[in-house]
Amino acid sequence: VSTGTGVGPCVGAIEKALLYESFPQIHLVASYRTISDVIFDDYLEKLSQENDDRFQYTRIITSESGRLSDNDKNLDIIKSSLQLANTHYHLIGNGQMVNEWKEGLSQAG
Repeated sequence: VSTGTGVGPCVGAIEKALLYESFPQIHLVASYRTISDVIFDDYLEKLSQENDDRFQYTRIITSESGRLSDNDKNLDIIKSSLQLANTHYHLIGNGQMVNEWKEGLSQAG
């Protein structure tokens, strides 16, 4: 889960992970305030298409759909692809989002 330019470090990590066939499936949820803030979109879409069984990319524009962490539709997008007990989370970007997700994940077990 990333916000804004926090997606940058995720790109490198994903590229590296996809080199290893044994690496588990990755789902990147990248959140941006506006469509003009979106970076790496075309590249991530292409990477997702080339690795459709190993990498999923979801872009969320919060000015259109609300904050990532307080909107049921956005939360459902994330929950639909996760198994809480078997998922590793990497949270990067806005400090408020990171803190909210840490708290939410802690409450979820």
